[in-house]
Amino acid sequence: MHTSSKIATLILVSTLIMASHCGGNDFTPKYFELGGGEGGQPSETPPPTKPQEEGAKVVVFRLIDTDAGEKELPIPSGNILEVTPPVFISRDETEVGSKFQASARFKIVNNGSTPLNISIPPQKGAFYISPQGALVTTIPAGKSIIIEVTFRPSMGIVDKGGEVVEELNIGGETFKLKGTALDPEGMIEVNVLNEDGSIEVQDTPSINVGEVGLTPQFAREFFKCGRIVCSGEERVTNCGPCVNPILEDCSLLVVNKEGVPLDEVDKDCKRTAKDRTPKGVQDTSKGEGIQRKVIELLNRGTEPILIKSIEIRDIDSSASKGEFSIVAGSISMGGTFEEAKEGMEGEKGAGGVKLPVTLPPYDPKTSPVKLYIVVLYHPTDTIGRRGEEAAGGESVKDEALFIISYDDKMLRVPLTGTTTIKSVPPLEVYIKTSTGTKQIVNGDVYPLKGVTSETTDIAVPLFVKLADSAPNGFVITNVSVSGTAFEWLDTEEKIKAKPEDVRCTIPILDANGSEIGIIKDPKPADLASGGLKLEPGKYTLETMPLLGCINFTRDPAKSNERVFEGKIDIKARGSEDNGGGETDFSFSILAVINPLKGKMVIRLTQTMAGLMSPQFPSINSVPSSDMMDLLIKEGRASESDRKVFLMSMILDPFDEETIYNLDGSIASTPGDGITAVFRPIDTRPLPVVYDDPSLSSFTSLIHDETLPEGIKGIFTGYPNLPEGFRTSGLRIFTGSLSYPGPLVDPLKKPSAPSQCEEIDPCTIEGQRRLAEGPRDPSYKGVCAYFYITAGDSGSKAFHSPNEVPPGTRRPMCEDRTRPYELEPIKGRYYLNGRMEFENMDILFQGPTYFHNPKGPLGPVPPLDELFTLTFTTELILPPQETDGVNRIPDKKINISKGEYKINLNDPTVGLPELCKNNVKNEIIGGKRYSTWRYIAPLLKKDKEGKIPAGCPEEDNDFTGGVAYIGGRRLDQATGHVTFVALAKFSSNDNLTFAFKDLPVFLVLNGWFCDPYGSEEMMEGKHCYDKEFNWRDAE
Repeated sequence: MHTSSKIATLILVSTLIMASHCGGNDFTPKYFELGGGEGGQPSETPPPTKPQEEGAKVVVFRLIDTDAGEKELPIPSGNILEVTPPVFISRDETEVGSKFQASARFKIVNNGSTPLNISIPPQKGAFYISPQGALVTTIPAGKSIIIEVTFRPSMGIVDKGGEVVEELNIGGETFKLKGTALDPEGMIEVNVLNEDGSIEVQDTPSINVGEVGLTPQFAREFFKCGRIVCSGEERVTNCGPCVNPILEDCSLLVVNKEGVPLDEVDKDCKRTAKDRTPKGVQDTSKGEGIQRKVIELLNRGTEPILIKSIEIRDIDSSASKGEFSIVAGSISMGGTFEEAKEGMEGEKGAGGVKLPVTLPPYDPKTSPVKLYIVVLYHPTDTIGRRGEEAAGGESVKDEALFIISYDDKMLRVPLTGTTTIKSVPPLEVYIKTSTGTKQIVNGDVYPLKGVTSETTDIAVPLFVKLADSAPNGFVITNVSVSGTAFEWLDTEEKIKAKPEDVRCTIPILDANGSEIGIIKDPKPADLASGGLKLEPGKYTLETMPLLGCINFTRDPAKSNERVFEGKIDIKARGSEDNGGGETDFSFSILAVINPLKGKMVIRLTQTMAGLMSPQFPSINSVPSSDMMDLLIKEGRASESDRKVFLMSMILDPFDEETIYNLDGSIASTPGDGITAVFRPIDTRPLPVVYDDPSLSSFTSLIHDETLPEGIKGIFTGYPNLPEGFRTSGLRIFTGSLSYPGPLVDPLKKPSAPSQCEEIDPCTIEGQRRLAEGPRDPSYKGVCAYFYITAGDSGSKAFHSPNEVPPGTRRPMCEDRTRPYELEPIKGRYYLNGRMEFENMDILFQGPTYFHNPKGPLGPVPPLDELFTLTFTTELILPPQETDGVNRIPDKKINISKGEYKINLNDPTVGLPELCKNNVKNEIIGGKRYSTWRYIAPLLKKDKEGKIPAGCPEEDNDFTGGVAYIGGRRLDQATGHVTFVALAKFSSNDNLTFAFKDLPVFLVLNGWFCDPYGSEEMMEGKHCYDKEFNWRDAE
């Protein structure tokens, strides 16, 4: 095995990530003890299931690499050994590499009952053959050998492009070697890039710019109409033009494409509009929907290409034109997209490159030149290419051509974009309280405020009106409330039956939304006599009708419950002229006694990472408290390795508070939908060694009470801060990537920070020691850490200075004493414990044994990876399967391939099998443990999260298969919570084999500590303890 392959194998099978705060939390699953374990035996080559022909003694398969491992494929026609892809004819010995040669591996199986003697020539024309073993050999019956065939056409052997075929005799049977040679010329490759510059689609045959979602709007015109009574309802009839809407009695009515009012009826009360589809109008000038794609062009050929022009051309037959464009000045050249952007118009004023331009043959080392173009999709209408028009909830497709004229050729690449009219429910539902009017979204959760252990009744009024986008009227027919602690008060009598001090009232609000009075004993709408009729535009927020009151009721003496959940269902039907169709609107209501809220300290006690390597998927975790005891007993860790990382989060479950940033600016306002704010983490490598052993050396502080004035850190404004309190940023220890690297005996390398020497990761001396070893021989190695910085995705620290607007992202060791410019992470917190934090970026930085300019792989820069992710307490599912939350924002994740799932042991799905390498795979204290069990409680078989999943072992009933992973909701009683997130390392070669292209599942375990809480329960001032305590180990 080559050294690099051996390193890759060992590094991926070993524990890559172990947090420096090596405490444990028994709330988190521990390792489970196993009773030994037996290794399997190598399997024989299975008999071929598809011979080339009846009775064939020699059977050949092509071997290909997949994410699930090596796979055998039958060869075409049973006798063609084809080598792909096509390659260029080399003209001299300097033309080498992947452009000029291609290789394929084949498995030759002796399908007979006697030994097979073969003699394979080392070369057949342009084909070069190298077996794994001797060229002349004997294959026993039922056995096989593997050969590698390299197709390398060169002048003198192959003089012109085309198909090249040679015959090859194997064991007396004739096979054909086949390859395709290309004449020397330029060749354009078109790639579609992600926002971070990584490739989304390579060598694409078409470009999908994306989807634009537009809010439905319907055309309305003024008409002067008569009136007629139909089935007891007044309708408009004989409508004509309205000359002056101000002076005349005119009605504003929705019209169809012909301009006929949809509500107009004739003298027989029949609709006059034959086409009942409302005319859609969209104001796209506001930029509600714009999508962009960066297109990368490179020359995969052997000759320079003259790019004469690049344009977008409408398709003549298209009914919708002008929907795509190339951003002015965006055509630029460079080795990377970041370099190319420096020449774009609006970046540094250069205005891009001017065509024509010569694109040289691409070579990543000597000529890494590419051409970049930014394409916009900005629909100006709701009509598709074929003339179809999108209505509510429907989509239409726009098409055009992306045309590249080069040399004497023209390349046409289809462009597509999708316009979708969002499906907006016709009903709008509101609750009015003293803090304002809150709109309830269909399927939402409404938190009931003010519930304490003494509460008996609390009521809120519920209102309804039609959405402005509703083209026709609806009738509310029924409202129901479920949940043992909730009741529906839909009459004046029911409301008055409640004690006056807890009775439902309607607040009177001024223009600013402040309460200036109340309406007592309100009268709800009567649904019993035909329902409540709603017409478009009839009601405003001030005049909308009261449906009734939702009343929470309980007897404190009889109920010990803390969390109460109910559901409200509203049913409506369209008016008879509107087709009579029904619509439902529902939402949940939650009441929690004394819920967690306000300024909270998160005590992060455990981190886990699932690295989904194709060959060696692994689960890496901080040991539990019991496991740490064993490691200390074995001398592989010390008490100083038990640490807790502290974070700041502000909870506003009722969306009623103004939350401020550290600099005094506003992070969240009442009613903005943000109910949790996570203050950012700024972790940088500083040239500092602290006297306090609880602080991490060479690491910035995220709070420092010893500062004389100003902002002291993430806990600014918090109560009960200890005098002189300081705490470090987040860095994660990696034993395998510390010196002496992953190849040595596990007992001879550091398993915890206390066993290795600390270094300044930004000095030449420090980097040299990461590659050469500690100066103090009492240490087993030199520590490597990942420095973690987290903030909102819009933070300047995560964006290049070349972007618009410009960011301030820089290498980790550049100007390292200057704080990163970070914004807080805004999320949603529900009283049922669900928490979601979208639009979050994490910087993952630091030198390691390999990622080091002085390391064994040569000049590899320190890790500098940027993840975009969502931390959630829910199952990780695709966006279309969640209620508006994007839990997989990383575009590098292949959703169609299922990379958001964890494959336990299914060999058919093309994902790495976790169980293969994580059952009985760890020995601690002389006993075997299974590392997959760290995440066992988080694995579910079903999307509802009700069926547990796991790796089959003798002490469980799990069947394996494919599982979903999710966190665990905040427990209002204990504060315990588990967050999960999914991201993927980029294709950057600087990541090396250890991380390149790997999906990674991140898990954070901890608990919310109330700094106003009881010190006996380790809250209050104990929230800031940096030592492990009994609440951390619960």
